[in-house]
Amino acid sequence: MDLTDEQWRLIGPILAVPVPDLPAPGRPPQEARTVLNGILWKLRIGAAWENLPALYPSHQTCYRYYCEWKKSGSLKAILAALGKDLSVRGGLAIKLAMSRGDIRIFPVARKIKVEFAPRLQDTWQSSTALLFLQLQQISLRCTGEAFASGTQSHKNPCGECFAPTARHQLIGNRL
Repeated sequence: MDLTDEQWRLIGPILAVPVPDLPAPGRPPQEARTVLNGILWKLRIGAAWENLPALYPSHQTCYRYYCEWKKSGSLKAILAALGKDLSVRGGLAIKLAMSRGDIRIFPVARKIKVEFAPRLQDTWQSSTALLFLQLQQISLRCTGEAFASGTQSHKNPCGECFAPTARHQLIGNRL
């Protein structure tokens, strides 16, 4: 599920860049919303960049923007804005929803299965929550902690926990 119009109104100003009067040499700029939707899809699903669906810009383009936005701090600001929106407008606190049973996580083989209560299924709230659950899973895997063990702390931050790299052992989750 892509960003809603309400979410984009919060995030758009973070990525706003002035448009030059003259065309710049090199690759033409891509629409930021479409690129961000591709990046968030990749982070939410945990797939390889090469598996990005065709409805998004190329995986090379999305990865290039991902690296630029991560380096500039924009990606961190986007995630903070989405997290705040999820709790304020969406009324969903992930830890509370897990304790109430609205979100259930099951280890299946070497993967994680996430189930949402019927009222949350196929909503922007579940899509955003899945993004944060995936990022939490990456965070815990890069420290060697098991997500399914119930440990919710990240004692040894690596500084790249929202950025899967070769040293992260990512376990994808599919609904």
